[in-house]
Amino acid sequence: MTLITVPDLTDLSKLLDTHPRQTPGLLLLGSRAWQYCAELHSQIATLANSRPDVQLYEFNVDDYEEDFLHSALLEIFALRHIKYLPSQVLLPSHGESRVISTSSLEEIRLELADMH
Repeated sequence: MTLITVPDLTDLSKLLDTHPRQTPGLLLLGSRAWQYCAELHSQIATLANSRPDVQLYEFNVDDYEEDFLHSALLEIFALRHIKYLPSQVLLPSHGESRVISTSSLEEIRLELADMH
């Protein structure tokens, strides 16, 4: 399974606001231009193959690089207490989403295991 790209802010908001979900998910928020984000992105891509039970999404803030202080993006991040990149949003089938901010694949694996 591959990472599903979240193409814009409307789809990002919709993904974060949808519950219940048919399939649990993990949203990777980051910048492919930043080293920690790029390294984690490739690790998450391999994780996608070993976790077919979890839908994996990515949202790249580089699309807003020209206007990084884009008010709609900042509002979405502020509402969900997203302060750092890379960050991940755990999207359980039932219940509220939860933000973690790590560059550790092992920590992400543990969080996904706890989510089920």
